[in-house]
Amino acid sequence: MKTTHQWLSDTLVNDSIDWQEIAPIDPLTLRSFVTLHDSSQIKVVIDSAWDGNIVIAVRWDTFWNKDILDYPGDNSADWPYLLIRIDGVSEIRISDFMPIGGTQRAVSDSESEKIDEGYRTRLMDVSGGKIDFLHSGPFRAAAFFPLIC
Repeated sequence: MKTTHQWLSDTLVNDSIDWQEIAPIDPLTLRSFVTLHDSSQIKVVIDSAWDGNIVIAVRWDTFWNKDILDYPGDNSADWPYLLIRIDGVSEIRISDFMPIGGTQRAVSDSESEKIDEGYRTRLMDVSGGKIDFLHSGPFRAAAFFPLIC
């Protein structure tokens, strides 16, 4: 039996989620009712060989999203994984990342805005780091709970 971390690693590396079965959602719509605040960043996976998409993986702090999912408590090991696929990524920019002494980065906020080319989405961490994505496509988001993975 795989551990949750093995499952997540295999899922991200092998791109084993059928993303076409997950309904696309406009980034501005998703942002209007979901926050990533205080979630733990895990990975940003870039698929430059095939589709030009990325997958953002976070340990989702549902304390701020109680109207969507019950909050499992303060132990982040019990928090669900939230995987967000962004289609049609044309540019990724990382800025202001500095060593933070082996501490996992927590998300302070995220934002998306409509621009001529599609969207600009930014993921910000509590230490000042930023990841910007320019993309033409929608988001597809799925939550997975550690105990059932």
